[in-house]
Amino acid sequence: MKINNELVKIVLDAYDLDEEKLNEIFNEPVLSNPYEAKGILECGRILKKVKDEKEKILVCGDYDADGICATAILVMALKKAGIECGYYIPDRLTEGYGLNVNTVNNALAKGYKYFITVDNGVKAVEAMQAIRAADATLILTDHHNYDESEILCDCFVHPFKMDSKFQTLSGAGVACLIARMLMKESREAVILACVAAIADCMPVWGETRSLIRLGLKYLNQGCYPAVNRLKNNQFERCDETTIGFQIAPKLNVTGRLADRAKANNTVRYLLSNDERLIDSGVVQINELNEIRKQITMEMVSISERQLSEAFFQIVHDDTFHEGVVGLVAGRLANQLNKPFMVLAHKDGLYKGSIRSVEGLDLTTFFDGCLDLLEAYGGHAMAAGISFKEEAYEEVCHYIEENSHDFVYEKPVLNTIKVDETMLTLENIDALNCLRPFGTGFEAPIFEVKVQIKEVKTMGGNAHLKIISQLNNEYILFNEGAGAEQYRQCTEVGFMGNVSINSFRGRRTVSMNVMESVFS
Repeated sequence: MKINNELVKIVLDAYDLDEEKLNEIFNEPVLSNPYEAKGILECGRILKKVKDEKEKILVCGDYDADGICATAILVMALKKAGIECGYYIPDRLTEGYGLNVNTVNNALAKGYKYFITVDNGVKAVEAMQAIRAADATLILTDHHNYDESEILCDCFVHPFKMDSKFQTLSGAGVACLIARMLMKESREAVILACVAAIADCMPVWGETRSLIRLGLKYLNQGCYPAVNRLKNNQFERCDETTIGFQIAPKLNVTGRLADRAKANNTVRYLLSNDERLIDSGVVQINELNEIRKQITMEMVSISERQLSEAFFQIVHDDTFHEGVVGLVAGRLANQLNKPFMVLAHKDGLYKGSIRSVEGLDLTTFFDGCLDLLEAYGGHAMAAGISFKEEAYEEVCHYIEENSHDFVYEKPVLNTIKVDETMLTLENIDALNCLRPFGTGFEAPIFEVKVQIKEVKTMGGNAHLKIISQLNNEYILFNEGAGAEQYRQCTEVGFMGNVSINSFRGRRTVSMNVMESVFS
């Protein structure tokens, strides 16, 4: 495999990828035959039965970007296949996550005999039992970890049961397999699965890599206005960063701010071909996202005033919005390299989110106090929690007792050392042939020594922009207070991701600095 660019060669040598992964990077993306995926054939048989019997099926979704995209994909496909369907996404604040018994009973009362979950279901034990008790049929599609003994359904479609190439799929990726079975190829379904995979931080290998590459290709060809219009700048090309930082947050916002809007309306927006509805929908989503940003900033400010000397930080306030606590916890944990639990308080109950640091595993940390909790669940680095206000002191004491001896060691960045002369516009453009970057194939972190030409502050002196003698830009967020230290230096080492910043027709190599090393 001949590679003509020296910086691309250096990056690939550092990653030491096997031939299979190199082929995934450089070969044209091709989606697999959906019938190769276990469960798809049986799913198709049931859906054919729904159509033949002129019955209707309820698509049961989730309120995050993956769940919303998965719901839209499946509704789109079912309708094109001539299958009558409805859809429902629960209210995050009043109903919580996943398919619940009330939804099942309401659907049964409306004549539904068939149900299909997307991006949820494996933990909905009571709902599964209610569907079985009603002699109704359930197709369960999900991508989350599950206990086989709890699964009660007529057809189970899950990446973990499929060949390895499918195992990186998100909930919308699974829905896309079903959609492609029902209506062959659909660019809209591929775009939605692409967006969902990036939003859910899925590994960018296997079938997911093809979905992302094709989805970005279709978006940049102008397909799917409802998704394209969610970009901040309609004239810029879309890549995985655009989706992760612009499109995905806007799809997530109706789920987060469920007291102001409904995730079901976002599905309706994604299913619309009416330009006027798309226009008004974009305005509403953008306005809601600005409100979300403002709420987040206010909650971060309140949280920062509550910081203590403890390693494991706990902050709460009666004004905190339950749908945003995870964003606040994540931002503070990243900034301070400490675990954060951010709690909303209402009606005698604390509900919140936790974000951890490397080495403190949230799947086991709370095992010794589960009897104090009303609900708990999540992953090693992120979890949701709720407990009654009378348990607050005991929960805090447990956290303090079990974390005060924890020694956090900041992970060493896996960098690629290069001379700054390698960071040219041509070379950074050439790195695009390796995209998409993401989970399992992170964007390269370069380490360079820089001769300083100019130091500027930005954002009300909160951030720094350092311009090198080669006129490359190095951006240091939240480091404005250290401006004088850099002004007194002639040379400094920087580590970070590199991109090209375009402003008013001028293109500049720019590094988002993660760490600095002074000579």
